[in-house]
Amino acid sequence: MKTIAMTAATFRRQTAATSIALVAVGILYVWTHLRVVDLGYLISDLLGKRRHVQADHDELALERDTLLSPKLLESKAINDFQLRIPRRDQVIWMQDNLTKSP
Repeated sequence: MKTIAMTAATFRRQTAATSIALVAVGILYVWTHLRVVDLGYLISDLLGKRRHVQADHDELALERDTLLSPKLLESKAINDFQLRIPRRDQVIWMQDNLTKSP
């Protein structure tokens, strides 16, 4: 009779331990999937921000290239600052020392 009672108690303990283990595994499974979903949203947000930053970068690069174009600079120099193209006698040519080896 004691062996049957001990077996039933052991069975209950094993069942309780198994149930606790299954609940723990289930919680871990749900937590990891929630984490994956959260990280997916984070990655999506970051990719959206990256697209906006890339668009801003492209727009600014175009504006920089436009502002630095030789035609626009010449036009601004002549019209806004009343500069003119120098005569040949006003140009001083310097020797390029950077390309010569010592």
